[in-house]
Amino acid sequence: GYVTDTDGNPLEGASVQATPATAGAGIEAITDPNGFYTMELLPGFYDVTASKAGYSTETVFGVETASPRSTSAFPPMSTTG
Repeated sequence: GYVTDTDGNPLEGASVQATPATAGAGIEAITDPNGFYTMELLPGFYDVTASKAGYSTETVFGVETASPRSTSAFPPMSTTG
């Protein structure tokens, strides 16, 4: 998946956390210089949150993964303050 700002620029160093929608520990990934991240998830539903200092936090609820490897895209993150 990718994390970008509202101008479409990649956000390096954004934290992306996938938490099982039912219960359990989350998995975290950090975006690379291209705003790209990947994580290994078991099939199921997840709430996925992207955050970075100085930007709004964005959450996508109920992301379904049907295979052991899945990624998600986010709405663009806007600057705060």
